[in-house]
Amino acid sequence: MKYIKKFENHNINESVAAVSAAVLIGSGLVWLGGEIYKSAKKFWSKHVIAEKYKPTGKTETIITKLPQDISYSIPISKKERESGIVETLLTQYKDSFGNIYWGYDHLHTENEYADINEYMADLDMYTAMFREENYKELKSFLQNGERYSKKISSKLPTPVDMIFREDYNIQ
Repeated sequence: MKYIKKFENHNINESVAAVSAAVLIGSGLVWLGGEIYKSAKKFWSKHVIAEKYKPTGKTETIITKLPQDISYSIPISKKERESGIVETLLTQYKDSFGNIYWGYDHLHTENEYADINEYMADLDMYTAMFREENYKELKSFLQNGERYSKKISSKLPTPVDMIFREDYNIQ
């Protein structure tokens, strides 16, 4: 009888261990599944969506004068902060149907963070694509330096696509 009781207790402990292991493995798979989804989404954007747009060769540089109260959470270079000027290159693209688009590269994350370090660690380089009809509105938004102080007085038009270019690593 003594050994039977130990055997029964041992089975209960194995059940608890099995459930605990299953929960840990399940949590790991959920996290891993999310990472696989993000990687697949970036791959699709970079290699499939980007193929829809071909550069026409036409570009325009937009000069933005920064305000005095630049937000610390705005990801701009040290050189741009010191000079007070940000240059944004707008590039014209054409799709296979002959539609014209304008795009510019910028740092972007789809997630929102309360902590600035987490926010900066999740930034990636994307090209935002806009229709030709939105060119004036886009240019006006990019020239507005107040957007660097988080006081947006002009609205960014809705992008047609956000094309992933590369992972951004803070140096």
